[in-house]
Amino acid sequence: MIKYTSIQRHSQDHSFMAKNKTLLIGVGNFFDGNLPAEPVAPLGIIYLGSYLFSRGYRVSLLDVNTENRDAFFVHLKNELQDAGLVGLSVMTPLTNEGLQITKFVKKFDPTVPVVWGGFHATLFPELTLRNEYIDFVITGEGERGLLGLAGHLFQKKEITDIPNLMYKTSGMIMKNRVEPGEGLSSIGIPSYDIIDCRPYITHISSSGQTSFNILSSRGCPGRCAFCVNSIILNSNWRAEPIEQTLRNIDTVIGRFNPSHICFADEFFFCDLERINALAPELAKRKITWDANCRADYIQEKRINDKMLRMLHECGCSGFRIGMESGSQRILDLLNKQITPEQSIYAIKKICQFQMEALASFMMGIPGEKPDDVMKTLDLILKIHTINPKIQIVGPNMFRPYPGSILFNTCVKKGLVEPVSLDEWSTFFMPNFPVYQKNNYPWLTDMDVCRKVNIWSAYLKKQYIPRWFRHRILKFHIITQCKFIILDYALFRFLKKIIKFLRGSNK
Repeated sequence: MIKYTSIQRHSQDHSFMAKNKTLLIGVGNFFDGNLPAEPVAPLGIIYLGSYLFSRGYRVSLLDVNTENRDAFFVHLKNELQDAGLVGLSVMTPLTNEGLQITKFVKKFDPTVPVVWGGFHATLFPELTLRNEYIDFVITGEGERGLLGLAGHLFQKKEITDIPNLMYKTSGMIMKNRVEPGEGLSSIGIPSYDIIDCRPYITHISSSGQTSFNILSSRGCPGRCAFCVNSIILNSNWRAEPIEQTLRNIDTVIGRFNPSHICFADEFFFCDLERINALAPELAKRKITWDANCRADYIQEKRINDKMLRMLHECGCSGFRIGMESGSQRILDLLNKQITPEQSIYAIKKICQFQMEALASFMMGIPGEKPDDVMKTLDLILKIHTINPKIQIVGPNMFRPYPGSILFNTCVKKGLVEPVSLDEWSTFFMPNFPVYQKNNYPWLTDMDVCRKVNIWSAYLKKQYIPRWFRHRILKFHIITQCKFIILDYALFRFLKKIIKFLRGSNK
């Protein structure tokens, strides 16, 4: 096991001192074949790397999602030649990939320190640090902790002064003081030179525009029962100064020339006074943009008709809204603090002002009954009737993320919680595939979820006439999706006939 004491001893060696680079790795799913067409920028490690870089440290970044498995490990081996610290940002579903990378690093050079950060390390710091391949854990937002750790390793600064850090010494786990995240004004804007950002320039098929993701705030004031943000970030929503956001956007436009900006903030519209000041400045840049919003914010006392008109005129092209369920009982269990009626009203208003909407839904929630799922389908159908071009995500199967209120509910109902990092690495995949009943002990009727998964496919078939599609969907809601399998078999048969007829006419 690599302990802090051994790291201290190696720091006297000249060859180790030459390794003065911090390598940060964005952990994602490994791909043996084709890569995702448009990977999402790893903003977390980009901000962390930029923070270190701006303070005089050498930094390199690697992103798993931009190359296949073999190419990634070749690049990782090359980057490790002069790395004196390797940091991984890991979410719980990606602990398997994170462990594979960590073991590769230690096999290449057992003396190089490895630090884990991100959601999983924050939720389970001691359990993570007990793993023999991991030397440090940084909890919460990582800027201060990572800066302090780099100062300790490369400049021999005192380790006990580093906030949010846990480490090993003399076989014991030591925990330093915990501090809240740093002010966003002192963090500054990212340096887009520390990683090749070209793969993250996405293309919007409906408009032909190019888009780039940025952040202008952190945290979320909500306390949804399925989410861990409120626990990890303590509901500490805060935004950077408007001038800083605009400087970031101007930098992105100057470097990559996107015609659209996607705000990746958890809740972009939290401070409406800020939005009222920011939107006209965005209009001056002659770009379009979209962002996350809550359904209940689109109302007369918040985002009313006047503001919606202003947002549209200032380039806002759409809203992304988590509606989750059409059942008020389930929405209350989720602590969403919205109603299905508010979701419908929000969609009507967004469409009234010629903006687009993305609405996401889930199912398989602890306590959910088949009737609740049907209410979700009914809400989706109503939204789809308002405008069939609205993008519907889901209903996706609920995943019990550790740290959330509903995760504890699932454990009480039979879900077995892992007790080591190795067990966590197999918790979601491959031992947690969707639609297998033994992985959802809190559900009494998994069959309805399987059928709804087939049902949702109809919303993607734009070539089916709208009037016919809606009648089919209504029929399945009334019959609780009992005949969806036969209906889908008929659909597949007719699809083959149409394909054959089209081929014979060529």
